Amino acid sequence: MNFEAYIARRYFASGRYFVSVSTWITIFGVILGVGVVCFVMAMHNGLESEMRSRLLGT
Repeated sequence: MNFEAYIARRYFASGRYFVSVSTWITIFGVILGVGVVCFVMAMHNGLESEMRSRLLGT
């Protein structure tokens, strides 16, 4: 087993409830943040290509 998996397993398997709740809230926040950034970048790229095609008439 690699070192990172060992540390992650020990951290998530700890018996302290507060650590687990705060960990899950943090993980959810990171997932939500990455999802929002991906969505905004996709919208920006789509808008940019749409504006470029309308302005250049291609």
